[in-house]
Amino acid sequence: MLETIAEHEPESIREAADLVDRDYKQVHRDLSELEDIGVLEFDGGGSEQAKTPPLGYDGIEIDIPFADSSGGVDAAAP
Repeated sequence: MLETIAEHEPESIREAADLVDRDYKQVHRDLSELEDIGVLEFDGGGSEQAKTPPLGYDGIEIDIPFADSSGGVDAAAP
């Protein structure tokens, strides 16, 4: 979804949902969660559908640690 938003710059949550062929409510929830963590910030006001969801960054790097067999967290992949 982030790639689609970056590429197509939808004018609304509804347009973003249409672009990714997903339900409006699901996309609204996902975009709201991304707003909560600072990945995007809605522009505009008025109705929820009229809010533009621009990305706040040119790229995002995600680091997800995995637990090793002893239950700890590996520092790096082998």
